[in-house]
Amino acid sequence: MDIRRAVLALLVVLSLCGAVGGVSLRITVVDDEAGDPVSGAVIYVGGIYQGATNAGGVYAYEHSLNESFRVGIEKTGYTGWQSMVSATQTNLTAELSRRAVPLTVSLYDADTMEPVKGILVKVSGEGYLSTGTSNAAGDAVFEVKAGRQYSVEVSASRYEPLIRIVEMGNEEKFVDYRLIRDDIFVVEVRDAATGYPLEGAEVSIDEKPAGKTGEGGRLTTYVERGRTYPVSVVKDEYAAFADQLYIDTDLLVYQVALSKALYPVAISVHEPGKTPIEGATIYIDGAYHETTDAFGRAGIAQLVAGPHVLEVRAAGYETVTREVIVDDSVEDIIIQPDFAMAAVSILAEEADHTPVVGASVLIDGVFVGITGGDGIFETALRTNAAYAISLTRDGYHDASVEERIPKGTSEYQIPVPMEQSFNIGLVIVLCGIMVIGVAGIMGVRHLRKRPAKRNSQKKNKL
Repeated sequence: MDIRRAVLALLVVLSLCGAVGGVSLRITVVDDEAGDPVSGAVIYVGGIYQGATNAGGVYAYEHSLNESFRVGIEKTGYTGWQSMVSATQTNLTAELSRRAVPLTVSLYDADTMEPVKGILVKVSGEGYLSTGTSNAAGDAVFEVKAGRQYSVEVSASRYEPLIRIVEMGNEEKFVDYRLIRDDIFVVEVRDAATGYPLEGAEVSIDEKPAGKTGEGGRLTTYVERGRTYPVSVVKDEYAAFADQLYIDTDLLVYQVALSKALYPVAISVHEPGKTPIEGATIYIDGAYHETTDAFGRAGIAQLVAGPHVLEVRAAGYETVTREVIVDDSVEDIIIQPDFAMAAVSILAEEADHTPVVGASVLIDGVFVGITGGDGIFETALRTNAAYAISLTRDGYHDASVEERIPKGTSEYQIPVPMEQSFNIGLVIVLCGIMVIGVAGIMGVRHLRKRPAKRNSQKKNKL
């Protein structure tokens, strides 16, 4: 009996000690689907923050409460959890459910970047499978669990299949995908000589216009593969292209090289008065082509369409450089070079070859300058033309000559004789000076004679 009483007393003492020391409540938080521990879950007791679960999803709550209390648990991406717990409970397991968040899949055509409507979209993940169809805005919306990974599959006729993996966070997510047409076909047109892309080339497929190439020389269109199509390409200034083309699943870009069209062009060289110029040498784009015959003609040149630099050289004529645009409307090119310029010196001189300095020079009635210290005025005049040369200077009679500058001349001198004129004004002035001088002399003599006569009279009186 004594032993039993001692054991009973010991149990009572231990019970009292436990009541005084408090209770330890072990709280374990796990994912309700995967069963994995949830770390960082925030623990509230009676609405008051206590702490957060560790990496193992566990939190130990020490208390000395003597009545039931409310435990609340929150974790981003999960729905909040609450439960009443008795004061003596030592273990608590909370299963948190993932919060549902929207996943919006937006689909666009890769070429036009326009939304694609009516495309089937399948979203799958752990314990989740849902399908939807894109609306007019190209969107398909799904309700998925936050923090999970999902597979997005897109399939549609005329488009390549698309599969993507999406990692969901704790908030709504938007993903954009570009769908590539599987019937897309690109025609690329380039210049055969330079390799440069050709813009504006007209492409026809299956004898139907497909459109024009853009800035990069490309045209994007759509065809049913596994067939043979007639393909043609035309562009101004280029030879037309045509082919029978089998388009299989591997052919995406079809390259076409266009060669410049050749046009026969006749070149003639005439004077301004349409007289043929024989012996003129012709250069095309810097290369010698031919020399003109007695009729001023050169042989036929086969020129590709487009711009060309034409140069004509002939003795006694100005060199002509001209850019010509060759196309199917150009057959004959006529060049009319001007006569060459000559260095002309106009010499004003008297009969004894004394130069006349400062004479005004007029050519065809237009003042052009004044003769220098050597009596010469220099200018440039076109050959094979006649000119009226006029000279004027005070003290000289006006002088004029008609002179023709010969064709083929590079230097030429035109002498113009000038004769001094009789200046009546100067004569009048000189005569006036002489009259004044004579009158002055006579006056002086008269004054000298008058005193002598008075002296003689005085002598007679004496």
